[in-house]
Amino acid sequence: ALGIAALAVIFSLVFPQLYFSRRLKSIGDPNYSTNRLRIEMWHTGIEIVREHPLGVGLSNVDKFYLDLKTFGKEDYRRHQGHLHDNFMQVAVERGLPGLAVFIWWIWVLLKTQYGGLRAIRSGKGACLARAVIAGSFGATIAFIVSGMTEYNFGTTMYVTCFWFLSGLSVAAV
Repeated sequence: ALGIAALAVIFSLVFPQLYFSRRLKSIGDPNYSTNRLRIEMWHTGIEIVREHPLGVGLSNVDKFYLDLKTFGKEDYRRHQGHLHDNFMQVAVERGLPGLAVFIWWIWVLLKTQYGGLRAIRSGKGACLARAVIAGSFGATIAFIVSGMTEYNFGTTMYVTCFWFLSGLSVAAV
């Protein structure tokens, strides 16, 4: 594992102009095509929530997206049926009450994980429990942060890992 990490570091230093480097530089550029599309999705999502504060229902984003799309319809083929943001997707589909529950649920999960880290003392299995909870806590934060630019709750392989790690961490507490 250490060798693979070292190769990755060397590769990124030797070949800085590859896609990753260019994409890293483009993250803050509002004119970059995928950034522009995400900004459009956020604006459109806000408009949908304004018109439907109780939500439009699961898997109904497309039915409302084209009508309210703020920057024209030329990029619709790239829309993919979701808003590339966990919080926005939940607000649009489940409404503001659903968003409040979603935020509360994430808060409870993080609080439980953090509390579990602080509560575990030495003893049999403490090191493993601490590692599981710490890893899950970090994964939860990473999942939330990445979910600000991608609807990762809509991707089965990601959300399955998320639920599994969340369950492990709560069980370890």
